[in-house]
Amino acid sequence: MRDLLELRDEIDEIDSEIVALYERRMAIAQEVAEYKISVGKAVFDKEREQNKLQTLGEKVHTNFLKHGVQELFEQIMSMSRKRQYQLLTEHGQVEPSEFEEVE
Repeated sequence: MRDLLELRDEIDEIDSEIVALYERRMAIAQEVAEYKISVGKAVFDKEREQNKLQTLGEKVHTNFLKHGVQELFEQIMSMSRKRQYQLLTEHGQVEPSEFEEVE
């Protein structure tokens, strides 16, 4: 059995890699947003996200991990959409909403 400190150090290294990959992914997502803004494409694509979650879930070996990966990427995609909506606002564009503002 490996030492607890050794295991924690390895987790810390992996966490740092995840953070770097997240920053890289969000930078690319910003480019996607800029493209969508330039062509007037909607931010949210439900079918694309569902297909992506299914594909990612198939990359792991247990149902527990599948559920975890899908939850993780739901959050990542949510943050990406949030940034895209911020960029739309900064460009003076607003996506049509099905919601009606109330006082």
